[in-house]
Amino acid sequence: YYCLNFTTEKKSVGAVLIRAVEPLLGIAEMKKRRKTTDIYNLCSGPGKLCSALGIEKKHNGTKIGTILKLLDDGFVVSRMGISSRVGITEGKELPWRFFVEGNKFVSDARR
Repeated sequence: YYCLNFTTEKKSVGAVLIRAVEPLLGIAEMKKRRKTTDIYNLCSGPGKLCSALGIEKKHNGTKIGTILKLLDDGFVVSRMGISSRVGITEGKELPWRFFVEGNKFVSDARR
């Protein structure tokens, strides 16, 4: 599976892994790609997210906005959750996982 990362550093550390998103547009196509009708299961994990959005290895290094459009739906975060990272072996204690508390589209691990 592939992962969606945004980075500002070309030759050093400095990336943010996008673990989940709430789909707003193109939902029918995402359901086909993921072979599911459950909207909450479309993008609720890094691999699922990339599969739903059609992100593949060929997209590595692509500039933001080239193939993926980020939209502002006007949502205002009322409660931001913070937890330790998921699916790693080192640095598990670091509070580097951020999410909207109570959002049904966040992957299950320690919402």
